[in-house]
Amino acid sequence: MFLKTFAIFLFIAIRFVMATLPVCTTCPVNGIWSPWADHTTCTKGCGFYGKKAQTRTCESWGYGCGCQGVYSRIVPCTANACPTAPFCAAGHARFLNPLTKKFLCKAIKRPDDYAAPKCALTKKMHPCPCPPGGVWSNWFSDLNCPYNGTWPCGLCQTHTDHRVCQSTQAGCPCVGPSNRTAKCSASPCSGNGGRTPCCGGYSLVRTISGPDKIKSEPLCGPSLPDDPVIALPACMPTSTTTTTTTTTPICTSGCPENFIERVYTVDNSTFNVTYSTDENGCQIANYICSPTPNTTSAWFGVIAQGDWDYMHNVDYDYLDDEKVAGPVTSTADKYFRCAVGPKGPKWQFVGKDFIWVYCNPPMEPVAG
Repeated sequence: MFLKTFAIFLFIAIRFVMATLPVCTTCPVNGIWSPWADHTTCTKGCGFYGKKAQTRTCESWGYGCGCQGVYSRIVPCTANACPTAPFCAAGHARFLNPLTKKFLCKAIKRPDDYAAPKCALTKKMHPCPCPPGGVWSNWFSDLNCPYNGTWPCGLCQTHTDHRVCQSTQAGCPCVGPSNRTAKCSASPCSGNGGRTPCCGGYSLVRTISGPDKIKSEPLCGPSLPDDPVIALPACMPTSTTTTTTTTTPICTSGCPENFIERVYTVDNSTFNVTYSTDENGCQIANYICSPTPNTTSAWFGVIAQGDWDYMHNVDYDYLDDEKVAGPVTSTADKYFRCAVGPKGPKWQFVGKDFIWVYCNPPMEPVAG
C-alpha cells in the first residue's frame, strides 16, 4: 500500500514540477524520459532477491528531441524486507519505515534511474529530427523456434531475428545490429519429460499492461520487450526519385544460410541442406530428407499456416506432404528460394510463404 501511495505522490509531484520549469531553448542533452514503469511482476517477494522488467517512453520525441538511453531494463525487486534473515540481498541495507513501521530494503542507485527534466518543452525544436540510433523496423523472423528433440517452451531455445534501417535514405543512419539471436517461446514447459517450467535461470512472471495494470497468464522471464518502433517522420523521404524505371526482382541472394532452423525432425533423422545460386542470381536451398534408421521411407512436408506446435493438434495448410520410399529430395518444381519481402529477404517454398518444414516428425499433424 505504501509503495502505491508513494507512486501516486511521485506522479503528482513530477507533473507539478514540470508545470513550474523554465521553457527549454534547445533539446535536452539526453531528451526527456518518462519515469520507469513495471513491465513484469517480480520473481521474488522480498529483499531485492527477485528481478523484474521495466519500460519507459521518450516524452520529448513529439517535440523533435530524441532520447539517449535504453527503453527497458531488468532491476532487482521488491523493497519489502524478508521476514527472516538474510533480510535483504547484498548491498541493500535494511531500515525501518517510520510511517508504516515496517522494514524495507534500501535500493541501490543506478545510472539509468529516472532523472527529472530541468526544463519544459512547449514547441517542436527540430522540424525533421533524426533520432539517436536512427529509425529501425520491427524485429522480424522467418524462423520459428527449432524442434531440438523437445517442443519449444520456457525460453529454452533461440532463433535469429532481423530488422531493417528505414531512415538511411534521409541521411539518418541507424546504430546497432541488424541481426540478433533471441529467445523464443516464453510459454512454460509442462508435462515435457520432467523439465522445469523455465530454462536458463528464468522464473514464472506475468506481464503488466495498460492503465489498469492487467496481468497476463504466467510466462517465463523476466525478459526485455522489444524497443518501440519510432514512426518515420513525414519529412523523411521513403524512396529516391530516379528517371530510370526499374523492376523489383522477385528473388535475391540475401537470405541467411540458417535454413535448418526451420526444420522439425526427430533426433535420429537426417535432413541436409545445400545452398546454390540459380541463373538469376537468386539463392536456392536444396534439401534431402532421408529415412530414419531401420526404415525405408521418408516423410517430408511444408506447412503454410497453422499452429507451429504439434501438441495443440490444430489444422494445417500444406504446401507439400509426401511419404515415399527412399529419401525425399528437392526437384525442379519443389525447392526453396530466397524471395524479396517487405521487411527484407525471406525463404519461400515454390514462391509461397511457409512457417516450418518437417522431416520424419515425431507426431502426425492433422491435415486441413
